[in-house]
Amino acid sequence: MYPFDGRKNGETKKEMQDCSYTLDTEGEIDEMSFRIAGVLRSTTKEIIFLCIGSDRSTGDSFGPLVGTMLRENQVPYHVFGTLAEPVHALNLKSVLKEIKKRFKNPFIFGIDACLGGYHQ
Repeated sequence: MYPFDGRKNGETKKEMQDCSYTLDTEGEIDEMSFRIAGVLRSTTKEIIFLCIGSDRSTGDSFGPLVGTMLRENQVPYHVFGTLAEPVHALNLKSVLKEIKKRFKNPFIFGIDACLGGYHQ
């Protein structure tokens, strides 16, 4: 499943990093969950969920909503960015500095909303 299986034909690494995609079916969501769980089990690094977005805009609140749900469900990982304490454009640099100071080479899952469509 893309993006885990590699690049699409002719796609550069930069385009892969900037790609947004939608999980349309329950099967795709299950597959994504399975692959994320595999990453979590296989790494020895500390895991951080960096949930980016604003609590002031419904369209940009995906990250803080996910962060809040992770905290409420007491996941055994570090979570930065919740509705109560969002990580957004104004504090992102300071949060990244804090992460760099507290953790040595962590594995960071970045979670953010995409408000636009994919354009080719």
